[in-house]
Amino acid sequence: MTVTARRLLVLLALGAACTPKIQEEYRIELVGALDQKYLAGATSAVLEVNDKVVATTKISPDSPFTVRGTGIDIATTPSATFRVKALDARNAVVAVGESPEIELDLSTPPTIRIFMQKVGSFGRTFDLDYPRRDMIAVAAPGLVAAGSKAKPITVAFFGLGRVTVPAAPPSGTDGGIPDGGAAPDAATTPDGGVTATEEKPSEVLQLYNPVTHLIDEAGLGGNPGGMPHPRVAAAATVDSSGRVLIFGGEVAVPNTTPAPSGQLDLVAVSRTDFDAFAPMLTFRESTAAGVPRVGSVLVYTDAAYAIGGRAGQALDTIAVIRGDNDFTLLSQRMAGPRERHTATVVNVTGGHEVLIFGGAGPNVPVAEILAAPGPTLVMPTGDAGVPRRDHAAVLLPGDRVLILGGRSDTGVLGDSVLYQANRTLSAGPITLKRPRAEFAAFIVGDDLVVAGGYDAAGALVNTAEVYSASTLAPRNLDVPAFPRSGASVVVLPNHLAVLMGGTQMETDPTKPQVLRASSVVETYQPFPKAP
Repeated sequence: MTVTARRLLVLLALGAACTPKIQEEYRIELVGALDQKYLAGATSAVLEVNDKVVATTKISPDSPFTVRGTGIDIATTPSATFRVKALDARNAVVAVGESPEIELDLSTPPTIRIFMQKVGSFGRTFDLDYPRRDMIAVAAPGLVAAGSKAKPITVAFFGLGRVTVPAAPPSGTDGGIPDGGAAPDAATTPDGGVTATEEKPSEVLQLYNPVTHLIDEAGLGGNPGGMPHPRVAAAATVDSSGRVLIFGGEVAVPNTTPAPSGQLDLVAVSRTDFDAFAPMLTFRESTAAGVPRVGSVLVYTDAAYAIGGRAGQALDTIAVIRGDNDFTLLSQRMAGPRERHTATVVNVTGGHEVLIFGGAGPNVPVAEILAAPGPTLVMPTGDAGVPRRDHAAVLLPGDRVLILGGRSDTGVLGDSVLYQANRTLSAGPITLKRPRAEFAAFIVGDDLVVAGGYDAAGALVNTAEVYSASTLAPRNLDVPAFPRSGASVVVLPNHLAVLMGGTQMETDPTKPQVLRASSVVETYQPFPKAP
């Protein structure tokens, strides 16, 4: 789970005339993807603070280097984002890394770790503790106390889902995992054979710490009645106060039949030290008719809305959660039951609207809009394309939504649909090079990235396609990526996307064509913005 530190050192001296007790030198340690020689081809390194170049130095392959920047007045610059760029002989950016925004007024500034990576690439870092899929993942702000000089730092918060663990050992044997050890994909026998593994629902929550670049424990999901409630296919979002809301899913309490859950976990992540975060969790639960559900999409506008999903059958209802404990159903039903759909919050004059897209049967309108006041459900105008599910929806600059790929009743799709905030739909400008479904799609910087998923032949795709988020023009349509579907993605403010888990092909050669949960973590950093 660790990231190997490279032999590189950057030193930054800060002017401290106004606060003489401030340590004058910050140490910046560069770390990077384990499968990349990210400085290959680089001839110089540039240090930027808040987008301003403060130092440059020449570098040589496999040689340590030091770069010094001076003269930052912490009275006028109380916080900063540190960025390091590696440039080649033509001054093209080879690799880049960026820290979160951090406060500078510290009596003993710690070492700042910056994660370096070749731009526009996927890098393998560390693996999850166990293979996981069908889990929640959101960007959660690490909040600080009012009046504090500390800056909120956003973490990748994830967990629950299906986890692959070694199968229970025969009676009388010790099949436990050594203290501090991580479970392998399968337990091994003394003669090198492989024992069985099993997939179980999880109640564990974790976070990716962008200061240390490690995964930290974040507690357990709520325990109604004092019993663990591991859940699969829950939904998550972040409310206006920065809390993570985790709702629903299929709960598997011991000795009971798995059933849809009406549980709501409320998680406030506090930043307790420079590089430490402490989640504080409470939970509520509703058994009101129609509220529990699996596989809904949770969004937050003026309240939290759990849209569609399944409870024995696909649902056409929307559960509304106001405050911490007010569960109701929206009086208006959707045009039809929806599952494996998307719901995207769009800014409009005076508030927000939600574009609900796909996941319904062939005789149901493809798209609906959850609009204020009311809220009410209204239909957009224009061409929504064919019915689809297992697609992606990304919010573009200018409050547009791009719908990509997915499945129809006739096969896997590669086309796109563009939604404008004036409630109109039209054919989108992107046609994927490889049609795909159940893939990851996200925007980081100006890169729109489509990665993995299943292709039209049912094979896992081992490439990603990158487009400009602003112009939708292609940048690189054959970026190597780990072949998997359903990866959970979190995009952090320091221009780092983290892809975790999902479903991959079994690597055991005795189990060809078997799919299993994945423990793979990849990161992606975008091409630098044009000057």
